[in-house]
Amino acid sequence: IQPRNESDFDIETGNIRILIATAIGLGDSVELVEKASQAFGGVSGYDIIVKCHPTLKIEDVVAHLGELAERDNISFVTTPIAELLPSVHILLYTHTAVCYEALHLGVMPVYVRAENFLNLDKLDAVPEIRWIATTPEDLRRVVKEILGMSKEKRRAWEKRAKQTVRSALAPLTARSVDAFLM
Repeated sequence: IQPRNESDFDIETGNIRILIATAIGLGDSVELVEKASQAFGGVSGYDIIVKCHPTLKIEDVVAHLGELAERDNISFVTTPIAELLPSVHILLYTHTAVCYEALHLGVMPVYVRAENFLNLDKLDAVPEIRWIATTPEDLRRVVKEILGMSKEKRRAWEKRAKQTVRSALAPLTARSVDAFLM
């Protein structure tokens, strides 16, 4: 996956594209999509794309969401994450490493905290690089904050995001392996 150019991230034109990357579990995945649907479903200016974990059946998520899954700006897709990420502005995630792929591409990650499940965010070690929301109201506030970022602030965030990915994926050495074996 190649990082996008700054000109590719023009959130001033067109709809805001939000990708939801669900986790492996049905319950936390339904909660994530439900919150996003309540926050942005049926709201003009937003395209919501739901990519379920490969082991999760879209039909099961849709069945639990009921009419929340039927909003006209929400689509459920089977397209690979690698093809989806370059075309979106914001990622909503829970328990998935997709957040690192998003950082690499300059996609702003929002960790959506579960209200009925243990929260284990992959980006807890770098809280300044992602946003957190718990409720649909939080999601709207956080997305508004992201959309209001100046170009300078966005560039600084993108630089930090790329540093975070480089650090997380640092070359494997005998010393780093020893940290897990000792």
